[in-house]
Amino acid sequence: MVLLAVGLTQTSSPLVVEVDGQRFRVRTHAETIGGALRQAGFDLHPEDLITPALDTPLQGDAVVQVRRALPVILRADSQIRQHRTQATTVGEFLTQVGVAIGPADEVWLDDRLVSQSTPLGDGVRSPGSPSQRGGGGSVMGSASSDPHMIVLRRA
Repeated sequence: MVLLAVGLTQTSSPLVVEVDGQRFRVRTHAETIGGALRQAGFDLHPEDLITPALDTPLQGDAVVQVRRALPVILRADSQIRQHRTQATTVGEFLTQVGVAIGPADEVWLDDRLVSQSTPLGDGVRSPGSPSQRGGGGSVMGSASSDPHMIVLRRA
């Protein structure tokens, strides 16, 4: 049994996954980047940016970069919707989701009156904390940062 475990470890491919600047080393038998990330237990969302692409064949000592999308709750026009975004400012986010702002409208971010040029988030993405998964190595679960709340108050 020990020989089988040693053999499986030696035949797996090494992979470095960098999530918002935090590095994780994993080993995998997957054939693609996406398969390796799923096998390692990474919780990904469609809005996350992954380089190289998920369908890229796994080769040698691959390095994968993941930039997680920020969770945002938007309350506007009598609706509350949850989003994930790569936007860097409040205005960029509102444009991205198709919300127009009038000249007298107020935009609030986490209980603060802000302008459209206000950075979304604190400039540092929160990668969450590593979790242990059955096979051993440190891997990344879902982002632990609380969603930002954007409230649009129409004039």
